Amino acid sequence: MHHIQAAHGYSERRACRVIQFNRCSARRPPSEDRDLLLRTRMLELANDRRRFGSPRLHELLRREELVQNHKRTERIYQEENLSLRTRKRVKRPSHARIYDSDSITKLAKALINVQRTVQPITKDAENPFTKSWYASLNSVMDACRNALIGNGIWLCQYPVPVEQPNSLGLVTKLTHAESGQWQSSLAVVPLPKADPQGMESAITYARRYALTAMLGMVTEDDDGEDAKNGKKSPTWPKLPVIPAESQKARQRDQSTTNGSSAPSNRPPASLENLPSLEGVTYPQVTAQDGRPCIIATGNTQAKKELLTGSGFRWNPQRKLWWKYVDAA
Repeated sequence: MHHIQAAHGYSERRACRVIQFNRCSARRPPSEDRDLLLRTRMLELANDRRRFGSPRLHELLRREELVQNHKRTERIYQEENLSLRTRKRVKRPSHARIYDSDSITKLAKALINVQRTVQPITKDAENPFTKSWYASLNSVMDACRNALIGNGIWLCQYPVPVEQPNSLGLVTKLTHAESGQWQSSLAVVPLPKADPQGMESAITYARRYALTAMLGMVTEDDDGEDAKNGKKSPTWPKLPVIPAESQKARQRDQSTTNGSSAPSNRPPASLENLPSLEGVTYPQVTAQDGRPCIIATGNTQAKKELLTGSGFRWNPQRKLWWKYVDAA
């Protein structure tokens, strides 16, 4: 404005009109920044504490008696563009999670000894809904507890939160006491009910299957395929297993009685309606319910259809064909 006045001889009013400048602003000199000390101190604190936002910086400045009104702090905070950047959560892929220590050589040797000693798990509990038998947690622990302790392996299982809704995670961890090497697994199971009983059921279920999977243990008769397909396993009477020596002795007795030196595959006279199959014998035993039964032993793998047509049923637990005598 002063340059225009000196060069063209304009008045103050005309010079302000030419450059479109307010005369009040031209006459009033700029005031000093009253927030200079506060602004300088806020920049220093923000540089030292990069994750502090406006509320926490205001508390520090208030303790130094530099400010009282939080609005003043927020105004300067925005003028200096000190807003924090939101951190994005980086999700690690499932295959990148750490499930074992850097080296598991000694732990692997100990687990090999464990797998040499563990036996198939006994099914000791019955499911009243599916009418099938399964191995309880007590049976699983009884089958592997002594083997793990004898080889210096510490077993630990604990629940953890997972990202899936209405689900529970269970970590199974095996630690070698001597070397400190460890290996773990994460099993995610859905919660049947959103209550303590549902959580307890899910934890027990996950503990059984996670432990058996890590140790490579199996049950006497693994019916996981039937459970997946929703099939109910039929209940069969528990039949005694006839040793091979007893079967040979019975065949020799029958041969001696009949005056024949060669063993005969023909059943007794009361069971003549049974099919005469080569390599198959029909010994008679007594079931636990007291009823007499007939079992088919020998080369029965290729005679499934003939045995089924004769009324025999397959017992998956005992791995044999059987039928009641009165149903013959």
